[in-house]
Amino acid sequence: VVEVRISREVCKKCSREAGGYYESIVQIRADGRKIDDDELEVVRRVIENILIKERENPKAFVSKIVERKEGIDFYFGDKNIGRKVSREIVKALGGKLIESRKLHTRIDGRNIYRYTFAVRLPCYRVGDIVLDGGKICIATGRDKGIAVDSLSGVNLKEPKVVRRREELERGVVVNYDEYIVEVASERGVVQAVKAGDVEIGEEVYFFEYDSRFYAIPKRVYEGC
Repeated sequence: VVEVRISREVCKKCSREAGGYYESIVQIRADGRKIDDDELEVVRRVIENILIKERENPKAFVSKIVERKEGIDFYFGDKNIGRKVSREIVKALGGKLIESRKLHTRIDGRNIYRYTFAVRLPCYRVGDIVLDGGKICIATGRDKGIAVDSLSGVNLKEPKVVRRREELERGVVVNYDEYIVEVASERGVVQAVKAGDVEIGEEVYFFEYDSRFYAIPKRVYEGC
């Protein structure tokens, strides 16, 4: 007969995770707008991929997720993972990253800090219409756009949103010449600046800015 005593313990990683341990916070915010669901999906994929790569790291976990009115915060067990995540998010979605730290405690004479990585996403989303350097452009990605008047690529430097993608109207081309296209829509027939070649009967997106209408072929806009 052998007497066995069972002692139940929690590993250090699980203990930390269950106790809400964290060394860094990644704050996701968007400049002057709400964070889009597509952007949140990109953020989640970035986090998942990095945690998989860091699976041997005992601090590779998210201890808490807090949804706030202004955005969402992710609490990470390791400060370096928070740094990696925030940098990858900026690479994928654009924007700016601000890093700061705050003294948390002292252990064995060493200062222990908690880090905050504030990610500020751009004011625009892909598909928004922006004004940049006097040009009206379709935002196509991180710091990238297409000028509406020439459909040529541009680098966005100081974009200002003039129309959200959900605010664009749709219509059908009924007539056109070299510069102007007539578009039949729910608001009636409007004359708009033509962007690219069009055909009668073709569907276009259009919007008004500074008392002028601009029309973008659907195939061009959705291909951006």
